[in-house]
Amino acid sequence: MIITLRIDPHERAAAAIGLLVPEPPDTVHQTLVGFCAPCPLPYRIVRESRSGQRAYLFEGDFGASLEFSFHFAAGTGTVKTDEFADFDNAYTRLAGDLSEFLALERPACAAGHGDDDIVAAVARRFSYGGPNPDLARPATFCGVRSGNCIDINTALLACLRAAGRRAAYFAGFHFGRNRGGCRADGMHCWIATETAGRRCDWDVAHCLIAGLARPVAGLNPLGGVRAAFSHGRGLVFEAATTRLPAISHFARPRWLLADGSLPEAATSAVLTQPMRADAEIRHAARPPQTASWATRSV
Repeated sequence: MIITLRIDPHERAAAAIGLLVPEPPDTVHQTLVGFCAPCPLPYRIVRESRSGQRAYLFEGDFGASLEFSFHFAAGTGTVKTDEFADFDNAYTRLAGDLSEFLALERPACAAGHGDDDIVAAVARRFSYGGPNPDLARPATFCGVRSGNCIDINTALLACLRAAGRRAAYFAGFHFGRNRGGCRADGMHCWIATETAGRRCDWDVAHCLIAGLARPVAGLNPLGGVRAAFSHGRGLVFEAATTRLPAISHFARPRWLLADGSLPEAATSAVLTQPMRADAEIRHAARPPQTASWATRSV
């Protein structure tokens, strides 16, 4: 499939000195095989300090409309070694009593509990709704709160970590089954777990929307398709000798401003077409510094 990110340059372009664009990771479900960028914008590749993920830092004239197309093939089914890199920061540390919050009969870290028990316990604490600013950082609370996918997965990731489980946070885009395969409703996020060699994807937000009594493992409980554009919370990219500010979640590109801040760019994500088996993708051993095509060197 092909996903195109379209950026409105007018809000931030005048003050921007760069544009940071994520390079989608290879996962069990997807493989990035091509990346099309505007020509002649120069760029350099920067790496995330904890996980080795990459991003493209573009520089130059951002006065025109910008489009970046990402070409995906199916994943290999093999878990990537850095997928479950442990990001230990304010976005992932749980504040409060885990056992009281989950209300499980035994401690969440007990061998008798599967990852699904923890996922279900967190799901019981939420109803699906709009963004809840009170849930921007992971902390326990009483009763049931309304929140969006970010709020729900912030709590879920922190609870899984606090219980000693391997968990990964993915940020990207979901294209619904009934939307004609065109435009995403903003960014989306979900969680993956791995215990005893068993990897599961969890989209608690979509399970709540579907009215399921208990979350079910699976990438698309509401149907449709999705692509991950990063994994982890609090990503820190290094450009030469400069460490860029931590990014809470990285799906939309970010403007780099002169003061070093990285505000999100106003971005729409469009699912263009499925990837054909015979599609011609240009490959290069090293991505050129100014080109219409960029491909990953491995």
